[in-house]
Amino acid sequence: MTGKNAFSCLAERNGHKYYKLICKDHYLCDFFDHWSYQLSCKQAFKTVKAYSEGVLAFINYLFEAEKILGPLDVYGLHDVLESFESYLVFGSNSESDLAKEISKRLKDEQTVGASTVSVYFTGLNNFLEKSENLRSTLLSLQLRGVKTAINPTDVPLSLYETIDTPDNVKRAVKESSWMSGCISGGMRQIKKKHLAPSIPKSTVIFTDEYGGDEKTFPIDLAKKLIDSAPNLRDKVLWSLIAASGCRISEAQTMLKRDIKINISKIGNEITVIKKIYIVDPETRREELSRFLTETEINSLPHKGRTPPDTYLIEPFASIFWKTYDEYLKDEIKKSKKRGLTVDHDFLIRLVPTGEPAIESYQTLYDSFSAAAEALTGSKYGFHSLRHMYGYYLKNFCPRGNGKFGMELKEVQKYLGHANPSSTDRYGRDDAIKLNAAMGAMNMHRNRMPNFNIRDAKIEYLESEIERLKLEASQVSQIGEEG
Repeated sequence: MTGKNAFSCLAERNGHKYYKLICKDHYLCDFFDHWSYQLSCKQAFKTVKAYSEGVLAFINYLFEAEKILGPLDVYGLHDVLESFESYLVFGSNSESDLAKEISKRLKDEQTVGASTVSVYFTGLNNFLEKSENLRSTLLSLQLRGVKTAINPTDVPLSLYETIDTPDNVKRAVKESSWMSGCISGGMRQIKKKHLAPSIPKSTVIFTDEYGGDEKTFPIDLAKKLIDSAPNLRDKVLWSLIAASGCRISEAQTMLKRDIKINISKIGNEITVIKKIYIVDPETRREELSRFLTETEINSLPHKGRTPPDTYLIEPFASIFWKTYDEYLKDEIKKSKKRGLTVDHDFLIRLVPTGEPAIESYQTLYDSFSAAAEALTGSKYGFHSLRHMYGYYLKNFCPRGNGKFGMELKEVQKYLGHANPSSTDRYGRDDAIKLNAAMGAMNMHRNRMPNFNIRDAKIEYLESEIERLKLEASQVSQIGEEG
């Protein structure tokens, strides 16, 4: 018999989305279900999904190994663990006979890369750790020989059924190879052998003539993109993300009161201070609960930020403030035409109804993606504007004294990252700037009798200026011919 023996399905409990396991081993299903549920109480749904997928892949691998090797003792289980990574990375091309055979039986030719292996192993190790906790408790129950109200699948999880005697525990263990493996010796953590090559993410950006790459929206085309927005709502949204670098989920849950315009007058001088704050939706569950279920609120992909301050970059900030005023006036007119007042404070609304656009990511994305592809010929999502924002802050944001580019900690603050390693993916160094800084190192001393670092940099930068002028001229000529 070939094909997968275990499947998972999405479930909901107490406002949390998690996964339930469907397979022949009902003790394992109980264990998996409660493990996934407890994970959902602490982790984002994206993490629950990835970890559950990894464990499901292993369980299918385990079941098929059992068909080949027979009932598995603790040593057999360890052999299965040892060959699992090879199965994931190489499939039927694995040098492991077990991994190769299982891949053929499961008809699973889809292999995974290093990052997926890492996520799968993290989830599986979490699962195995809970399994080890269960094993220790079952052993303790047997040694104590006392009556217990704890089910074998209960520890450290929460499923309340009555087990009358330790004999029942032993019988339950014998019914399942997974439980048998747990009780007979346990399963330790699985360690990566690094079979899949892990390519470090580059911290350098090699941009095209418009200042973009495959992740970063070309900054020189961003204004034209925003001007092409099909309606005021999209123009507000796109300029907001470009100016502040906020996540699309942060924009979707933004309230109008998060946007502050303070006007003060001292004598004849008027001062206007405009600020945008990004607030964690966890602090505004009351407003969200009017439009979302508890499960949907818990599933919002918002990572929060402390502090909520933003740093707005031009010209997108000016576009936002101008469009924001037009947008509010237009929404008032639309509300009157609709004949009803939409009573909410969310900034981004659905165009036809005026309802909050909290759940309408695909609608918002389709509009943006189509405009971006029409302009650039490439596919970009909202996150490309966030990459663009980080790229600008790191390399070209004016600092005074003729210097440009914020320090990494400043970029981290305005991107709202808890971990600076996350910022590296956004605030990448511009390759041209790096080459200019290293220009002196690439000059041969014998070309310059009075060699010095400053003159070498000047020579390099002058050559770059000429190259960029030529490039700009060619782009302009192509534009005129088009």
